[in-house]
Amino acid sequence: MRARAVSSLIVSLGWAAALAAQPTQSTQVTQSTQAEQAGQAEQASESLAALVTRHADDEALALLDRLAPTAGHRYLRGRLLERQGRLAEAARAYAEALADRDPLPDAVASDARFRGAHALARLGRCADARPLFEAASPTGARRGIARALGVECEAREALGGGRRETLEPLLADLERVARDTAAVRGVDTFSLRALRAEVLERLGRVSEARDARLALFVELPDHPDGGQLAALLGGDTATSLALLTPAQRLARADALFSAHRFEEAVETLRGVEPPSAIRGAWLHRLGMSLYRARHHYAEAARVLAASARERHPHAQVDAFHAARALARADRDAEAIVAL
Repeated sequence: MRARAVSSLIVSLGWAAALAAQPTQSTQVTQSTQAEQAGQAEQASESLAALVTRHADDEALALLDRLAPTAGHRYLRGRLLERQGRLAEAARAYAEALADRDPLPDAVASDARFRGAHALARLGRCADARPLFEAASPTGARRGIARALGVECEAREALGGGRRETLEPLLADLERVARDTAAVRGVDTFSLRALRAEVLERLGRVSEARDARLALFVELPDHPDGGQLAALLGGDTATSLALLTPAQRLARADALFSAHRFEEAVETLRGVEPPSAIRGAWLHRLGMSLYRARHHYAEAARVLAASARERHPHAQVDAFHAARALARADRDAEAIVAL
């Protein structure tokens, strides 16, 4: 949750703190007491806003413990717990906020339902998540997230049951949803595709499952669960790399480079002779990965100089970086000549 969004959230929940400080009709409170309570509530809201904005989440949660347990404060607790990855506690906080006798504003209530459902789905509590998703009526990008989590839940439940007739139809659903929501922020495309590979394996389509995992190994190497793929493919990263074609190695290196994992991009390409059709692109990616890794300037200069002699769109840029790499390798005279 970005700082500006957090500040807006705190402002929008100012009503909750004020509400907590207001007397009920059956309570006789003097005007001075009302003013004092209102001042304290405003000060608490400002302190809370400052803590949340600078991501002091533990302190913000501790302050919420000292404040009146209003629906707004429960909702904010859920947001903070969700940000910390404490999904079970976040889901419970959202549920308590929605159950509070003083209802949340409609937009905030809808958000609480969606976020609660999202947390429950991530925890594998699909039966609890579904009615919340339906009640939230998500639109736009959130509809895509709900759709992805829904099919992910179905797949996990089907895999738990192990019945072939429930698994088979999920293959097309997983493939379609992964494709349609790939550009939607918040959708875990890797998880959807990994589940599809698991379904294929459970159905005895081992070769297809292996190909699906190899595609993930190539295309999404930066995912937090990417390390599990090598084991599923039968070994370590080096073993998995040996299974790739040169074109797949280059695609994986491109993805690693985009993720700023330059050393891994180097290891993906180094020591392999590429076919002539992709030699220019290969040398460019290897050379720039060596250059960006900052510890291989001499090797980067050699590879980039070779790339500059190839006919491809990056040749001139590679010639420039070859000279820069020579300079950074303390070979200034050669760098001047190269320029």
